[in-house]
Amino acid sequence: MKKSLTLLVSILVLSALAGLFTTARAQGQDRQITFTGFITGGKTNDALPGAYIYIPKAGKGVLAAPNGYFALPVFPGDSVIFSYVGFRTQYHIIPRG
Repeated sequence: MKKSLTLLVSILVLSALAGLFTTARAQGQDRQITFTGFITGGKTNDALPGAYIYIPKAGKGVLAAPNGYFALPVFPGDSVIFSYVGFRTQYHIIPRG
């Protein structure tokens, strides 16, 4: 049975980003923002260093740091995939605002 991958993102970070979504448009285009958080897993919420966070549409991604932290440039509407060996893959869509 695969363990569940947990995405721990600060409510403050999401609140701060929500303000960017409304002001992140220039000439009809969405502006790039930075999506950050910590990847943890299991019931103990241990950090998952080296977890892969990527955007298939853009063909880019990052690996989580030893403490589980990641920062990934995204656009509103992007689908983000979180994966780690031995855990179920998780999907997240960046809100449009």
